[in-house]
Amino acid sequence: MNHILAVGLNMADIYVEEGRMYPGGNEVNVAVYAHRLGFNSGFLGVFGDDAMASCIRKVLKTEKVDLSRCRSRQGETGVAFVRLIENDRVFVGGNNGGVTGAYPISIQEEDIPYIESFDVVTTSRFGRMKVEEVIRLCEAGRPVAYDFSSEEPEMLPAIGVYLTYSFFSCENRNQAKTRLRQAYALGCPYNIATMGAQGAVLYDGRRWYFQEAVPVRVIDTMGAGDSFLTSFLLNHRQALGDGINHGDAITSALEKAARFAAETCQQKGASGYEFLYPSLDEVCKICNREEE
Repeated sequence: MNHILAVGLNMADIYVEEGRMYPGGNEVNVAVYAHRLGFNSGFLGVFGDDAMASCIRKVLKTEKVDLSRCRSRQGETGVAFVRLIENDRVFVGGNNGGVTGAYPISIQEEDIPYIESFDVVTTSRFGRMKVEEVIRLCEAGRPVAYDFSSEEPEMLPAIGVYLTYSFFSCENRNQAKTRLRQAYALGCPYNIATMGAQGAVLYDGRRWYFQEAVPVRVIDTMGAGDSFLTSFLLNHRQALGDGINHGDAITSALEKAARFAAETCQQKGASGYEFLYPSLDEVCKICNREEE
């Protein structure tokens, strides 16, 4: 069986001061990280018809990510303009996901057997799928993880009961506990919050599992949350498949996820690949469209 399918966003992270761009997007990151951890992965998303889309495809093929159910649309790839402030990535602009924002994935009948071939599926608010499409994704019968990120989880009441895993990015333990209790009350069995240097916490309705962050010299935090999510999901699924008991499976997966996230923080960009910055004219066009 294939291990993990990431459904959603591909984009380019443009580092303004450095004149470099890095392939990214939550689900692209997940697919790449999975391969690096030794698991088979697939990406299901929408590609544009520009040079950035070609770069991202090339990276995914290099990482042996399956793209067989991806769509192509006329239009530009999503971009996010990034500044590093004390080695923490800060988003300062973008184009609303480009073709992903304009044409978010809708699940087709032909996608169902493909989805069913994976052990676990993940998507996020940045994939911009509509509520009914997330529900249809869940109804394919595989465990689904949804990353709500740091924003108010507006879709949680509608989709929480369908999810197996919910992920949140929180500022502190109090906020994390509120989010995780809410998700569990809606029916999601595994609920995880990452809190940057404060570590992570998981709630399964029975107990709280706290995981400290691994101290490292941070170069760039881009992709830290995605790498934590990827490692946790894959190692947790593997532990359950190996018959490891409930608590030990969680504890082990959290520890491995923290270590892998720390490794990601020691490279530039989410995956380490970099390409030349687009021309000033192209950047101006993107900025102008964002303001319209």
